[in-house]
Amino acid sequence: MVVMLKRNENIVIYIILLLLVPLFITLLFLLPPEMKDVFLLYQNNPTIISVFFSNYLHITFNHFAANIIFYFILTTLILKIDEQIRIKKALIPLFIFVPFVVSMGTIWLYPKTNDPFLGFSGIVAAFAGYFLTSVWIFLKRLKQETDEKVLFLFIIFNLTLTTYVNHVTIFSIDLWPYLFVISVGIIAFMGNYIFSLLSLLQNHLKSKRIHEAFVISLLIFFAILSLFSLAPLVAVSQIDSGTNLIGHYVGYICGLTIGLLIAKSQE
Repeated sequence: MVVMLKRNENIVIYIILLLLVPLFITLLFLLPPEMKDVFLLYQNNPTIISVFFSNYLHITFNHFAANIIFYFILTTLILKIDEQIRIKKALIPLFIFVPFVVSMGTIWLYPKTNDPFLGFSGIVAAFAGYFLTSVWIFLKRLKQETDEKVLFLFIIFNLTLTTYVNHVTIFSIDLWPYLFVISVGIIAFMGNYIFSLLSLLQNHLKSKRIHEAFVISLLIFFAILSLFSLAPLVAVSQIDSGTNLIGHYVGYICGLTIGLLIAKSQE
């Protein structure tokens, strides 16, 4: 009976993530343009309805398709490696709490504009941040000595790549070399763990568990690029009004925080 209940809970989680949420986003996308107006978020005239529903709304097919594809990739990876209890605890914060925080961040932090804000990318970014913690927990289960330094290393790698590719500066000084030095320092400090992780991958390959070794490598790769793939990390004054970068990064930090809080509650 207990096994059956757990199995049913797992099925419900899959239905919510892979069917109901995409269906809801699709139905909003298919609404006539005049019905979408009430869901658009304007900085100078936000409503409870627009603050929430604008995060699930799309007008163009390319915007809709890109967000759905990245959402399916992230949720599939999370379902592959995460514990069901963690996902269950994350559902309400990710789908209910994050939209409000992303919208409020947009209203308060984004340069003032009369253009509307909409799109699922803030929530997708939250899933990217949550995914980073899922990979950390997954590696922690494989290697018991894993601690927060691994998560910090992933974050610093993310920032290093992002700032390097997009030539981010602070007071006309390139930021990426300093982040790179921090990354090297963390790697040196974690040398034993990294070598043991490489040894784990090597053992999987030797025992012909190539699929598992590939999955672990792929997860680490996606974790390192989870922030990099969202958008350039640039100064607020440089933000292109066509992309809500503030929403992306607020969402990412929300997802990262949610994953960490859930992990902490399970200790």
